[in-house]
Amino acid sequence: MKKMSLLLSLWISSCGIGVDGTFIDLRPTAPLNSTEIGNTLTDPHMLNGSTFVFTKAKVVISEVEFELAENCNDSEQEVEYEYKQPFIVDLLANTSTPDFQHVEILPGNYCKVEFKLDKLEVDERPSGIGVTNEMIDLALLIEGSTSDNIEFRIEIEEDIELEIQSNVNTGFTIRENAINTLFLVLDIKEMLSDINFGSLTTTSGIVLIDKDENETAYEQIIEKLEQTTDLREDKNNDDELDENDDIIAD
Repeated sequence: MKKMSLLLSLWISSCGIGVDGTFIDLRPTAPLNSTEIGNTLTDPHMLNGSTFVFTKAKVVISEVEFELAENCNDSEQEVEYEYKQPFIVDLLANTSTPDFQHVEILPGNYCKVEFKLDKLEVDERPSGIGVTNEMIDLALLIEGSTSDNIEFRIEIEEDIELEIQSNVNTGFTIRENAINTLFLVLDIKEMLSDINFGSLTTTSGIVLIDKDENETAYEQIIEKLEQTTDLREDKNNDDELDENDDIIAD
């Protein structure tokens, strides 16, 4: 996948099968310097040299599934971890509601990871989330502006299932009796790299991209979301994404 601009990592919580002492950690965090939060994020891939200021980036995640390599061709043998309720992940604040917890899992080789961005239903909202929360009826929300002072708001309401495959035939390894830290990387700048915001329709001075407004851009963003997600291993066990962390699935 493309280079990382924003990291989504999750603590996955499940009561699935496992082996004592073997865990997966995936954490929500944005690998941005403190000077970049709320400031312009420059990307050479942007059209017309545009840059972005991201002021909001949230997703709702409801399900994550890991598949053992030995079962990759047998859909009946998948190892699945499913959340009991949706989690709202704030990609800029590096928080989630409720908090994620690490999950116990079988050690071995895994070939595939599937996860789902899910529209937050009002009757399924987590504890502490009110009926007027901005993520109700949304799976993804991004707000910001371009260097041309074009304000934008992106709303994805539909459920999106994303699948990333191991980049080697034998799969990636979950080590026994260890905490295996994995980074699930979503590149939100690359997601918007093909969008010419100056050509889009505005509503009340804001470019709204959703299923009803600027539909072509909406479809492009969903396609890019599927293309710009990868899984990386914390190679040096420092709990931070860096150049030494290998892409193990994309």
